[in-house]
Amino acid sequence: MKRKFIFLLILSAIIINNNSYSDNATADSDEVVIDLNDNTMTSESGVAVTNGNMKGLFYRLQRDPVTGEITFTNNALMNISQPTGNIKIETESGKVSQKDERGEFYNSFAYINVAKMTGAEAPNDKIYFGSPYIKYEDEKIYAKDSWVTTDFNIVNFQKEPQKAGYHIFSSDVLVEPDKQITLKNSDLFIGEKDVMPFTFPWFRANIRSGSKVPLFITLQSDDNYGTATSMGFLYGNRKDKFRGGFAPKFADKMGILVGRWENWYRFDNAGETRLNIDDWLIYAKEKSEPKNANELQDYEKRRKRYRVELTHDYDGENGSFHFISQNSTRSMVGNLTDVMEKFDNNNVYSSLGLDRFKFDKNIGFYNLDANLFNLGEAKDLSFTGKMSLVSDKKAYGLLVYDKIDDISYGSTIDHDLYTNLSLTKDNDKYKLTARYDYLYDMDPGSTRNDTMSRNERIGADFLLKENGLSISYDKRRGDDYRNFNFWEEDINTSARKRNVLGIDFSYTPTTVAKYEFNNFENIKASLGNYKVGNYTFTPSVSYNFLDRKLDTAKDTYRSIVLGANRLAEFNRFENIVYNNSLERRADLNLSNDNETYRVGFGKTTSEIWSREGLFDGTYRKYENKSKFYEIQLGRQNLPLGSIGTFGIDGTFRQDEFDASSDKTSLINLKLNNDLFLYKTENFDVTNKFKAEIQKYNFSGNKNNEERRLITKSDYIKFDNSLVFDGKSTVSTYDIGYKRAKNPFGEKIKVENNL
Repeated sequence: MKRKFIFLLILSAIIINNNSYSDNATADSDEVVIDLNDNTMTSESGVAVTNGNMKGLFYRLQRDPVTGEITFTNNALMNISQPTGNIKIETESGKVSQKDERGEFYNSFAYINVAKMTGAEAPNDKIYFGSPYIKYEDEKIYAKDSWVTTDFNIVNFQKEPQKAGYHIFSSDVLVEPDKQITLKNSDLFIGEKDVMPFTFPWFRANIRSGSKVPLFITLQSDDNYGTATSMGFLYGNRKDKFRGGFAPKFADKMGILVGRWENWYRFDNAGETRLNIDDWLIYAKEKSEPKNANELQDYEKRRKRYRVELTHDYDGENGSFHFISQNSTRSMVGNLTDVMEKFDNNNVYSSLGLDRFKFDKNIGFYNLDANLFNLGEAKDLSFTGKMSLVSDKKAYGLLVYDKIDDISYGSTIDHDLYTNLSLTKDNDKYKLTARYDYLYDMDPGSTRNDTMSRNERIGADFLLKENGLSISYDKRRGDDYRNFNFWEEDINTSARKRNVLGIDFSYTPTTVAKYEFNNFENIKASLGNYKVGNYTFTPSVSYNFLDRKLDTAKDTYRSIVLGANRLAEFNRFENIVYNNSLERRADLNLSNDNETYRVGFGKTTSEIWSREGLFDGTYRKYENKSKFYEIQLGRQNLPLGSIGTFGIDGTFRQDEFDASSDKTSLINLKLNNDLFLYKTENFDVTNKFKAEIQKYNFSGNKNNEERRLITKSDYIKFDNSLVFDGKSTVSTYDIGYKRAKNPFGEKIKVENNL
């Protein structure tokens, strides 16, 4: 008599990756019968078994205690997890090994999810197949006398492949995940009909993610290539660090090419580098340059041709890094080729006064998006970078010129070449940051985000954390753009620019240049923080240089209506045409959280060109040299009982000008008040009021007053903010007023800001 023990088990669910059917296979609470005589286990609801990446739901299984092999009958459901896509097998019987993750399955229906490998979207993201014998070993699937289809309707007819839209019947099928599928002795069926006149002996398809190597003969017909054929092979498997593929190409009009060559290397902890080569012409049939100019296009496209792409991608515990470099002949850049052909065929080059661009010259595109942190042995290095550059601005300029005619007001077309790099080392002792920014806007002013067209900026900051000693350096060469004021916006507005090709072109701008150049260089050294009673004493020295010129470009439309004078300029209300100034100064600062006492002194030089009151294109030139001293006193957070706080800050500065008795004096007074209108644990209402008054005085030769005060202004300014703080959300309502005038005249400028 057999000895049987009955156990009540609650079996967990096995999640099966199939969106079309049977999303979950579960074993509910039920009886499991174990026969100890032959190690057989039986359950009507199934027994869940997990072994590495293999998970199975079995209804009757027998385990060999010596080999660890499981033999099963009465149907089973297998799920094999792989990074490249899950494999699901529904089978009548078979056996699996717990030792090395392999199995044999009889009378089975299966699918492989290839979405990650091919980018296919559901429901067309699976390869379905059925076979009387399937073997899984070394992550590969072997199937005998199998049918294969991608028609997802087959899930409703698992044993009737003829009801799928199509299926391929093969004597042998080999599936190598993230590599290839190989079919032998195959016939194609549409419904029940065999549409192949003969049995196809061999076929292979590429399913490696990102790979473009053709594994079966491809034919193409093209004006440049003529009739071309290509076929290649892959090397390396999914787990290998080094993988790749190679496919030569033979073109009857062009010659012999490396159609596709892939070399990929995966690092242990640093991502993957990929080198891909496309259509590298290694033997060209074209030997000599034709004398007929109409044949130059074909000659250049067939004489030299290639595209080399280098990428590195990393996503991990230290952040992300994505870099792509693509170098090729111009003939391999589709949209550039279209524009060059149009310019060639329509005689555009000569009409624009340009030399003809050749198709066999090189152009490179470079892109970077990086955010890395916790680098180095001390984990104190971080790096951020964004980059989009091109090696040939003039060839790229052809594309921009072709599109610029379509730019209208409010356009989103933008062609920026830029670099933004920052490297930081931050530890317990010090913090050091270095940065570099570059911008070359190919279509400046085409979008609201165009606040510059040229920019090159380099900077560095150093902070010694123990005593607060710091040094900062910031140097910039570039221009500045501004948004249109509301009353300036006009669809008839037109800007005229000269592009990188040396061609003048007109378009409707969205932003407009304010400064032709706005260059500066600033250096500041803080010599440390030193405790003096309840205060901190901080001495510092600084160097500040500015070289700025107003952009005097004219609105083409206004020039036609008003004439080519100042009234047609975009920046016609600006009086300072040029400003070149240098200030060297030292400051002694004594402060705490509420009080500020500062003394400063130094020297300034400046050269100013002003056109105030002038409309004939002329300007007045002012040069100044002075020595100055400056005193600042401030007190903040003065209590007003329970209703708020009050603060006051005053600055006095006097400049004495060289080779004269001229002096200017500045008084600047700032007042601020926070008034607590309503205050509870969860909701506050505060009114923040600020007032500022600035006044200049002059003494000396009255004829020099305008010269000394040309860049100065007297003003009174008020700002008020009403803040509703609900802790989780904060709402602020602002209003402002400013009234300014020249210290040497009566001209008044009033600004209201709501």
